[in-house]
Amino acid sequence: MPGNPTYTPAELAQQIQQYLRRNPDAADTIEGVTRWWLQALAGRICRQDVLKALKLLEEQKEIRTYLVPGSNRIYENCKRTRR
Repeated sequence: MPGNPTYTPAELAQQIQQYLRRNPDAADTIEGVTRWWLQALAGRICRQDVLKALKLLEEQKEIRTYLVPGSNRIYENCKRTRR
């Protein structure tokens, strides 16, 4: 849509990294990442690009993922200490 900026996965990854610097204990689902970690971009990003950004960060060892039985995949900061 004209006038609406689009964000590349690399740009989204940078936004996520900024969020994680402010919230080092963050851990959430893709829905939570989109809603909370990228709150300032709400309505201007698509799920597929967020997933690509998360994959980039996982490859860079910035985040890790795990599955919660009966739930979704959780994304968390690699610096986070699990409780």
